[in-house]
Amino acid sequence: MKKIIIFFIVVMSFSLATKAQTDVWDGTAVAWTQGDGTQANPYLIQSAENLAYLANLVNNGTSVAGAYYKLMVDIDLNGSQTFQWTPIGNATYSFAGNFDGNNHTISNLFINTSILQYTGLFGTASNAKIENLGIIGQSSITTSSYAGGIVGYNNSGSLTITNCYNTGNISSFNSGGIVGGCYYGTTTITNCYNTGNISSSYSSYSGGIVGYCNPATITNCFNIGNISNGGGGISNGGTVNNSYYLNTCGGNNTIGTPMASSAMQNPAFVTTLNNGGTAFVQDTIPYVNQGYPILNNFKYLNANVFSPTNVTRYQATLKGAVCSRNTNIVGKGFEYKVVGSANYTNVNAVGNDTIVATITGLLPGTRYICRSYVTSTNGVIEFYSDTLTFTTAAWNTNGNQYLIEDSADLILLAQLVADSNTFQGKSFLLVNDINLSIVPNNIRSIGSYPNRPFCGTFDGNGKLIYNVYIDKPNTEYQGFFGYTKNAYLYNVGLINITASGRNYTGGMVAYAENTDIRSSYVSGGTLFALSYVGGLVGYQTPGTNSIISGCYNTCQVSGNNNVGGLLGYSNNGTVRNSYVAGVVSGQGTGVGAIIGKADNVLSYNCYFSDSITGQTVAIGVNNFSKSGEGNMSNSEMQTQSFVDMLNQGLATSVWRMDYTNHINNGFPILIWQSGTNGICGVNKENSLALKLYPNPANYRTTLYVNGLKSNADIIIYDINGREVKRLKLNKSEKDIDIDLNGLAKGIYQVRVIDNSISTTKKLIVR
Repeated sequence: MKKIIIFFIVVMSFSLATKAQTDVWDGTAVAWTQGDGTQANPYLIQSAENLAYLANLVNNGTSVAGAYYKLMVDIDLNGSQTFQWTPIGNATYSFAGNFDGNNHTISNLFINTSILQYTGLFGTASNAKIENLGIIGQSSITTSSYAGGIVGYNNSGSLTITNCYNTGNISSFNSGGIVGGCYYGTTTITNCYNTGNISSSYSSYSGGIVGYCNPATITNCFNIGNISNGGGGISNGGTVNNSYYLNTCGGNNTIGTPMASSAMQNPAFVTTLNNGGTAFVQDTIPYVNQGYPILNNFKYLNANVFSPTNVTRYQATLKGAVCSRNTNIVGKGFEYKVVGSANYTNVNAVGNDTIVATITGLLPGTRYICRSYVTSTNGVIEFYSDTLTFTTAAWNTNGNQYLIEDSADLILLAQLVADSNTFQGKSFLLVNDINLSIVPNNIRSIGSYPNRPFCGTFDGNGKLIYNVYIDKPNTEYQGFFGYTKNAYLYNVGLINITASGRNYTGGMVAYAENTDIRSSYVSGGTLFALSYVGGLVGYQTPGTNSIISGCYNTCQVSGNNNVGGLLGYSNNGTVRNSYVAGVVSGQGTGVGAIIGKADNVLSYNCYFSDSITGQTVAIGVNNFSKSGEGNMSNSEMQTQSFVDMLNQGLATSVWRMDYTNHINNGFPILIWQSGTNGICGVNKENSLALKLYPNPANYRTTLYVNGLKSNADIIIYDINGREVKRLKLNKSEKDIDIDLNGLAKGIYQVRVIDNSISTTKKLIVR
C-alpha cells in the first residue's frame, strides 16, 4: 500500500502555555480507580496514563461497548518522534463508547507510522459519542489513509461528535479537522470548529470538518483553516446545515457557506452560528481564537504580552492582556529576566483584561525577556504568554548625542561594542570627569580587532578620564579604545594611564583604522607592548580620515619594535601640530620620539623634548615619509613662540601656554583644558586684589593692584591664550595706566604675577 505522510501540527490561535493543572504523559498506561462505566457513574480519566489505558482496552478488544468515560484534567501527550500516541481504536476494534471531554483539552498528540491506517486521538469509532473536547498542541502523523483531529474513521454504525474543536494541521489521503472519513453508518457533527490547515494527498479528499463522509450531517460548524487539494470548508458529501467556512481558505469544494473574515469575527455571526442555542460565544480581547467564535463552556485561558513602554535606562512599563473565561483566576502578573540568565523575577499586575506593571532596578543597555501569566485559586500559575524581548536605554541623551556620565556608561559602551554594536553614525558626549579607580582592574577596551570596531564619534567635551588601567600582557589590541574604524575622537583627555598588551597598544587607540583624532592628549602613566605601541595610537592604517592633529603625550611608552611617543606605526596617515614630552624607549627597530615606523606618512609641525623622550629622531624607521618634526629643549617648548609654532597652519588655534599655576609642567596645553577660555584657575587664598577701570574700555584702562610683595609682571592674553602685551609694575605702585591701542575688540585676560602669586582679571575692549 502506498505510504501517505500526514502532518498534524497544531497552529494555535492563542499562545502556547505552561499549565500547572495539565497532566503530562509519561508513556505508561494506568487503570482508572473511580467510576463503574455507567452514565450516572462514568469511568473518570484523571491522568494521561488513564487515557493510554483506555487505548489499550479498546485496541485489545477488551473494552465494554456503551461504557461512559469522563475526562477530568487537561492532558499533554508530550509527543515527539520518539514518544508517540497510539490512537484509541484500530482497524480491528473500534471505540464504541461515550466519551465526555468535560470541556478539557488534549495537547501535543504525535503519531508517525506507516502501519496504521486510521489516526487521530481516536483511530476508529463505531456507535460512539464524543463531546466537549478540544485537540490542541503539536503533532505529526504518518499513515496510509484516514486522519482527523478527533476521529480518523467511522468504521460503521453511528458516530456523534458535539461541542469539539481542533487547532491542528492535518495531511493524509482523507484529512478532516474533526473526522477523516466515514463510509458506513451515520455521522453527526454538531457545534464544532476547526482552525488547523488541512491537506490531502488525493484531490478533493480534505475538509475543514470532515475529509470524506457519506452520509453525514454537519450542523452549526465552521472552519477557518486553510484547505489544499480539495475539500472546501466543510465536507465532501453529506448534509450541511448552518455551517460556514472562511472564503479565503482555498480548496475546490464549496460545501457550506463562504464568509469573509470580518463577518465571521462579527458578534452577529455568533448569533447565526448558535441558531437559537448557546454553544458559541464571541472571542474578545485578548483573543484565544483570532476573534472568531469559541465554544461557550471551555476554560479558555490566554495571556498576551505587548511591547513595553516608557523604557528608560533603569525601568520599563510592561503591558499585556489576559483571558480567563470560565476559570477561577485570582492573580495576574509578569515575569522578566536578563536574556541568558536562569531565573525570572515576578511582579504582580493591576487591571482586568488589560494588565500593566512598572518594573524598576533594570540595567542600562541590557536585553530582557518578559511574559505575562495568570494564577488560579491555589496560587499556581495556570498559563504563561509567549515571551518577547526588549532592551533598556543605554544612555541618557541630549538631542542626537548619547551622554557618557559615569564609569558605568563607559563600561557599557565597551560591552555593547563587544556585542557587535558599531555605533556608526552615532555620537557620544562626555559630560563629567570620570575616575576609573573605582572600577576593578583590567577594564575592557572599547572595540576589538578585527570584527568589533567602534565606528562612532566620541567627544570628550573637555572632560577628563582618570586612571585607565589595562593589564593584559598576552592580549593584543589594548588601549582606551581597542579598535576604531571610520571614527572621530575629539577633545579627549586621559590622565594617568597604565596599559600593557601583547602587540598593538595605544593610550588612546590600539588600532585606528581611518580614524580622525583631534585636540586630545594622554598625560602620565606607562604603556607597554612588544611591538606597535604608541602614546596615542599603536597602529594607524591608511584612510582619508587617518589624521592626528593638535594632540600631545606625556606618558612613558616602551616596547621592542615600532615604538613611538605618538604612534607606534603609521601607514599613509597624517600627523600634525602635535608634540611629545614623555619617555620613549625600545629594544629593537623602529623607535622614534613621534612615530616608531612610518610608511608614506605626512608629518609636520610636530616636536618632541629630546631630554625627556631620550630620543634623537622623530621617526625611528622612515619609509618615504615627509617629516617636519624637530627636537627641542624643555625651555624652548615652554614659551609662547612654541605655542605659536604648534598653532601654525590650523584654521582655529587649539594650543595655549601653560601658565604659572602649571597643569602640564609648563608645556603647552589645549585651549579647552582647565577652565573658561583656557585660563587656569588661581589660588584665591593668596590672590591679589585687582580692579580695572574703565572696564569695558576703548583705548586705555587703569589697573589697580593691592597686596604686591615684590615687583610684578602684567601679561595680557587674548581669548586663545596668546600673549599680546606685557608690562612691569613696581611693588611700591598700586596702579598703572595701560594703553589698549592696537588691540582688537574682544575679551582678554589681564594676569598679574607676583612671585608665586598669580591673579587674573577679565578685560573687555570695545
